Amino acid sequence: MIGTNDPTLRPVEPTLLRPFTVHSVRRETIDTVTLGFVSADGQPLPFEPGQFVMIYVMGVGEVPI
Repeated sequence: MIGTNDPTLRPVEPTLLRPFTVHSVRRETIDTVTLGFVSADGQPLPFEPGQFVMIYVMGVGEVPI
């Protein structure tokens, strides 16, 4: 588990787009899936408790899912 004091984490511009690849898909129900992602740069995604992530498919409406 990554702690908030991990020296490998650095501040990131929150509006900066970062490319990720879907590496796993798990069907939860008939209309729900869980997606696992890997970042292109191999770095973990910094996060705060209660934070959400907006996912875009570039060129396809680009609305939050």
